[in-house]
Amino acid sequence: LYKDNPNHLIIASGGEGQLKNVLPTKITLAGVIKEELIQIGIPAGNIIKEEKSGNTYQQLKDLQKMLKNRSFHGVVIISNRYHLPRLRAMIKYADDLRPLKKLLSLSRLKIKSAEDIVIKYKPKIWRKFIEKAYKSEAMKKRVASEKRGVRQIKDGTYKFN
Repeated sequence: LYKDNPNHLIIASGGEGQLKNVLPTKITLAGVIKEELIQIGIPAGNIIKEEKSGNTYQQLKDLQKMLKNRSFHGVVIISNRYHLPRLRAMIKYADDLRPLKKLLSLSRLKIKSAEDIVIKYKPKIWRKFIEKAYKSEAMKKRVASEKRGVRQIKDGTYKFN
């Protein structure tokens, strides 16, 4: 996507998350993402790291703060396909994410599947790999967990933190 729009700024988001007390060094999701993006040719100066968040909700809150402090014309959130319904539910139902909800309603915020993007650009490499992954037991459990999260968000029992 960046190569189609090289003037875009990328925000790599994610802190230590669930591995906070497991890893011997401070490795963040944002740091890993930034390094991978640099390896595929995206200039480091076009990538901002947000490394404080420990979960999706915190990432959305931090993104919202960043958007408030800068003038962005449009934003695209990219995440795994299985994760998008919960991400959308958070934006729709969490009161403190109203600015993101407004951007989404104005089509200034888009949410895209990482799987769909890589399949679009490199279908021979990724299509079968992703199909196989989604058929695995681990992925089926993950999808079920995400669906539970969406139900909890909608019924007001989800623990945002």
